[in-house]
Formats: sequence, structure tokens, C-alpha cells
Amino acid sequence: MQDYSKHNAGPWEVKGDLIVVAGTSPQEHDPEAIAKVLRYGGTRPADANGRLIASAPKMLEALREVANSLYALRDHAQEQGLAATVEQRNIDLICAVIAEAEGKEKKLDFAAQHAATKAKKPTSGLKP
Repeated sequence: MQDYSKHNAGPWEVKGDLIVVAGTSPQEHDPEAIAKVLRYGGTRPADANGRLIASAPKMLEALREVANSLYALRDHAQEQGLAATVEQRNIDLICAVIAEAEGKEKKLDFAAQHAATKAKKPTSGLKP
């Protein structure tokens, strides 16, 4: 059974009215289209929408990195007996957005994944 929760790997880019996956063929002349940007209301909103959609894989990766950093900061503060400077609601918000992008129903999936990774590695440089 195919896993439909995975997105096409980036980078994505805007080519005219299409959002495409760059480099999906060895020649890169035939990139895979993943979305079409409709031009209702003029060019500017459509161009901005296209750029926003095309940046989605980079934004998701950035959110994962931020979540890892926040977890590591929180864990380090707890290990040192310091008051945590990271607000849990910020971690929860980021994890909820990541879960939504990954098609997961529970934001706790990312937290559990972090805990499992933490048990195997030091707190710095964690990857989900």
C-alpha cells in the first residue's frame, strides 16, 4: 500500500503557472508538476501563492530544525536544573503544524519521535 502522507522531495520551484519538483528526471527537462497556480484576481497574488507553495518543503524542514532546537534547549535546561525558557505552547504549535503537513492526527507523534531520538543520541543536533 502506498503511503500518501509523504510529499515530493524538494526543491520545488515555480515554472509559469506550475509548481514543479526540480530535478525529477536525469535531464531536468521534464520536472514533475505538483500544482497549478490559478490566476484569478491578477498576477501578483498568483505569483505570491506560487512562491509560498514552492517554499513549503523548505519551511517544513525549517520547522523540524526549530522544533529540534527547542526540544534540545528545553532538555538541556531541565538537565541543568534551570527553569525552562522554552514555552511548551510554542513547541506544541510547531509540532501541530508539522503533524498537519505530514498528515498525522496527533501532534504527539513528533514529541515521541524526539524522545526516542534523544534516548539514542546527545541532545544537540537531533533530527526527527
